[in-house]
This record gives sequence, C-alpha cells and structure tokens, in this order.
Amino acid sequence: MTALVVMPAYNEEASLAATLKELASGVPSVDVLVVDDGSTDATAAIAHKGDAAVLRLPFNLCVGGAVRAGLRYAVEQPSRRSCLRSTAEPTSPSGRVSSKGPTPTRSGGCGTGQWACCTG
Repeated sequence: MTALVVMPAYNEEASLAATLKELASGVPSVDVLVVDDGSTDATAAIAHKGDAAVLRLPFNLCVGGAVRAGLRYAVEQPSRRSCLRSTAEPTSPSGRVSSKGPTPTRSGGCGTGQWACCTG
C-alpha cells in the first residue's frame, strides 16, 4: 500500500517548494497530492516542479472543500492510505518532516501540525 499525502494549498508559492523538498527527503516513499485551492499565484506550477500530483480547484473552496476534494481523489485510488496535512507549512515540532515515514495518527483541527489519516 502506497501512502498519499494530501496537501491543501492556497497561494503557498513562498513555502511550497521547500515543504515538498523536505517531504521528499524525509519520507521518499510517499506520493504527494497538492490540492491547489483556487490559488492566484504559482502554487500549481511549483507543485508540478516538486513532482507532486496536482488537483486544481477552479476557485477557492477553503480548506474544507480542498480536503474533501483531496480525499475523494485518494478514495478513487483504493490501494493507497491517505494522510492529510492541514497546510503546506512544515508540521513537526522541530519544523522538519519525520524520516520515520508517514505514520501520523493524530487528528485535530486545522492548525499547523495537525494530521488526519485514513485507509482507502
């Protein structure tokens, strides 16, 4: 089973490249889906350059709509486990992605560091 990180992003061009690079080096075995939530900047282009799959929403649905779209994408690929990041910002307390792999199990609100995982 391949892990899929679902990353909602709205106008995250300033932080997305570094986040994707750190995720790729810390957890190279995961696939990443960036849900571009109607961004007006280069978020989608940066996600493509970072080797992430990109789901572009035609307008901003806010984090709830972006999350639902990303999880729908994950459900349509049943061999995957999806782990949702609430933002395109680094999430560990140290600001680094764990090299132990995509095993976060906590869930919570939409603050930095919040993960919600489900099986597809």
